[in-house]
Amino acid sequence: MWVPAATRRPRPRATQYAYGVGYWSDRQIEEWERGWASAGDSTVCAEHLTEPALKAVVRDGACETACSYCEASARRPIAIPVDELLEHIAESLESEYTDADTLPRDEGEVLFEVPLLTAEVLENEAFEADEELLGDVLKAFGDRGWCRRNWERLPPERRLLLGWTDFCATVRQRRFLFLREETDPYDSDYVSPRQMLDELEHGLPALVVTWPPGRRLVRARVHPAAVAVGDALSLGPPPAENATANRMSADGVVMFYAADDEVTAVVETEAQANPHHDTTTAGVFVSQSLLRLVDLTRLPDVPSIFDEARRAQRPFVRFIASFAHDISRSVPARGAAGMYAPTQIVTEHIRDYVRDELGDSIDGIVYASSRVIGSRCVVLFIDSHRCGDLDVPRPADRVATLLLDRTTVWSRARRLSFEAGQAG
Repeated sequence: MWVPAATRRPRPRATQYAYGVGYWSDRQIEEWERGWASAGDSTVCAEHLTEPALKAVVRDGACETACSYCEASARRPIAIPVDELLEHIAESLESEYTDADTLPRDEGEVLFEVPLLTAEVLENEAFEADEELLGDVLKAFGDRGWCRRNWERLPPERRLLLGWTDFCATVRQRRFLFLREETDPYDSDYVSPRQMLDELEHGLPALVVTWPPGRRLVRARVHPAAVAVGDALSLGPPPAENATANRMSADGVVMFYAADDEVTAVVETEAQANPHHDTTTAGVFVSQSLLRLVDLTRLPDVPSIFDEARRAQRPFVRFIASFAHDISRSVPARGAAGMYAPTQIVTEHIRDYVRDELGDSIDGIVYASSRVIGSRCVVLFIDSHRCGDLDVPRPADRVATLLLDRTTVWSRARRLSFEAGQAG
């Protein structure tokens, strides 16, 4: 029952003491359970943070009109309580780290992992803030020790990388028989070849880019001098019976290989063509429709651990850099067909199963040239029926994706002979 203050009986001193002790005890328990201490009523604005994701947290959640660190004030909210920032930092770190107390010990000595202090974890995750704010953050977390979450397993990106290595070794020997493989119940880190394709299918849509109509792609062909090459039929993809194995396609699988520039197209083609062919012809094909491509040359930066929306992508983005390098690297010419088996299978899987974020199929892959540093190649899932000549009308029922500008076609004697040691 409510009693007016004037008639309210004073609380006995012992009761007041017990109440105070209980409050602080509860608060200490709460802080211990969540892993950080409250910063009180302090507020902070975005100007004291450098990390974009954390600046966004402050700006999006601003509910205070004054900042405790720079004494800035405004009529509109510009800051959040420091406790809200600390809560976001803790949740972010705990997505990949956990308390070092979970590590096994032998006679007091920690095994397997070296515990990290909060300052070391924040440095690893590129956390930057004004000196005063950084000091308050470190004070809030105190002497808390950290270690990698799920320390008993491989890091996710390492698990994917080893899975890709196993995938390559398996399919070079057994090709499609690998689809029968199941997971290993005794090895939680094992990624089967089937699972590897699933991981790629799940992660690659984030790398899809769109090229609008009008994109100019250079395609080259090396051929005998007696063979006339000058139109889309002769310069475009070969028929299936003449299609030989290449980096992204097996024997009999027709795809359109090209490059962003003339030099790259010619060098890539001459270096791996039939050594008895002595003439090179090249020309520019112009795209007539939107192309959706998995671009392995412009990889995203590893998302910040503080970016709640994108942090789940961190393992795959770390892995995909190694994957993209492996896709583009040169391989020994002897046995190249077998060495290309992994990229051929992945390419066909992308063609048949990967979809962009809107559910549309993929038209090809952009990858780094293995011979011209900084240049790009492209493989499109297009055969000769979808190619035509820019100056030749086509029937309404034969819509072309690529048209050859025959005014750009040129021929010359082949300059780069076949390299016995490497294939493109």
